[in-house]
Amino acid sequence: MPSIRKLVLDKGVSCFTAVQAYERPVAQGDLDPRLFAFLSRYVSKS
Repeated sequence: MPSIRKLVLDKGVSCFTAVQAYERPVAQGDLDPRLFAFLSRYVSKS
């Protein structure tokens, strides 16, 4: 998943909408925010 900032800029959605898009799967247990943070750091370095 792209960063919230990238999602806002690329899709033209509000920051509130982008944050909700990330919070919902985390709340449902479909996305582990700790794993996502690790992967986003790894991908950004490559």
